[in-house]
Amino acid sequence: MSATVAENETQEYFASYDDINTHRIMLQDTSRMSAYQRFIRDNCELFANKIVVDVGSGTGILSLLAAQAGAKHVGSSSYVMMCDMSLNVILQKCLCSLYVAILY
Repeated sequence: MSATVAENETQEYFASYDDINTHRIMLQDTSRMSAYQRFIRDNCELFANKIVVDVGSGTGILSLLAAQAGAKHVGSSSYVMMCDMSLNVILQKCLCSLYVAILY
């Protein structure tokens, strides 16, 4: 595989996360979401009063779950335009301090 083909495939892969349907599919994956929720809920002592960094946050659902588990601060970063929308939801909840880096 040539470097150009590999670069194009990489760009296409990351560009797919700008599609809201990609996020919808992941959020509707009940096994996936239940596992995340269960782990965070059952291990909230790992999050309580801690600084959490959600790299590649996409919809921000893991940031929200960390905040609900008692994180003192949540750092969120994403290349994805979805991040703009998800941040509004988290900020409206005022669950914790939120630090954001949106990388365009």
